[in-house]
Amino acid sequence: MGKWFIDSGMRRGTPKADHENVITVYGGTEPWKQRLEVKAEDSAYLVVLDQKGTVAWRHAGPFEEVQYEALAGQVRKLVSRE
Repeated sequence: MGKWFIDSGMRRGTPKADHENVITVYGGTEPWKQRLEVKAEDSAYLVVLDQKGTVAWRHAGPFEEVQYEALAGQVRKLVSRE
C-alpha cells in the first residue's frame, strides 16, 4: 500500500526525462550497503558506475559545488571511453 505513495512522490520530484533511469528499492539492500561502504543510513549517497559496473565515483552527505565538479569530471571521463 505504501509503495504506490512512495513511488508517486518520488516520481513527482524527478524530471520526466529521468524517469526511466530511477528505481526505488524496498528490500535486499544489504549487499549494496556493504559494497558501497554505507556508514550513515540517513545520508544521501550518489554513486557512478562504469560500463563494467565498477564504482567509478562515490559521495555521501551534502552535495556541494566541489563534489559536483568531481562528479562531472568523472562522468566526462567515462563518456569519452565509450
